[in-house]
Amino acid sequence: MTNGRFSKRLMALGSAAICLVVVGPALAAHPKNGKKYAGVTSEAALMGFKPPVHFKVSSNGQSILGFKWAGAGCLGGISVGPGGNPWTSPGLNHLVGTVHVAANGTFSVMNVKSSRKIGLQKTVTTSSVKGSFKTAGKAVGTITYKQKVSGGGVTPTHCGPKKVKFTATAM
Repeated sequence: MTNGRFSKRLMALGSAAICLVVVGPALAAHPKNGKKYAGVTSEAALMGFKPPVHFKVSSNGQSILGFKWAGAGCLGGISVGPGGNPWTSPGLNHLVGTVHVAANGTFSVMNVKSSRKIGLQKTVTTSSVKGSFKTAGKAVGTITYKQKVSGGGVTPTHCGPKKVKFTATAM
């Protein structure tokens, strides 16, 4: 390849990269301000009910408020909630809380701990969430978590990390 051809190809690649940098953020999806979102995770359904995920977007669209997901966990243990829906049981719900939404519609938070105590047994779940808004009304992502169970006469047990995907849409 001659020096002229190489220079032309290099210039074309540089122009394409600049277009991606300039146009890319303009194509990013942003959440609907003040809206509630609900959906499910990829974890298996229990008793015919899929595990839910819920959150609300702040009025300025820059934060996810009250991100909460449900799952049986990697250590098992299921209780049945009202109406036979196991996901209404407090022990299977995990509050992540507030998550910042970047200008490009992505969001993430790392190593948020939540704990539940049932009797003398305590379960600590450490969750990390990473996702993005694909459209203003749809968010997708991954929840990675690990758990530790202790107390109640059991040998402390650890498990994870385990990954589940989620999809949530504006209500």
